[in-house]
Amino acid sequence: MGSLLPSEGQQPAYAQLYINDPDTALAARTARNPNLNPVIMSDLQAMLHDTHPYVPLYKQAYEILCEKPPEE
Repeated sequence: MGSLLPSEGQQPAYAQLYINDPDTALAARTARNPNLNPVIMSDLQAMLHDTHPYVPLYKQAYEILCEKPPEE
């Protein structure tokens, strides 16, 4: 599994998007996939947030990461 945070200067992708605000994540997914229907993308994102067991884990991992001092 890759990093929870994108590299400096890079946009978040894949699992990194689960820690973002849903609207921000949807905008990033839509920008990376301009040929896909944004309404369907929104519906799929909502379904994933409601049912995928890793979504809360990614958010919890991000919260823990934010609480740690930068040197750790």
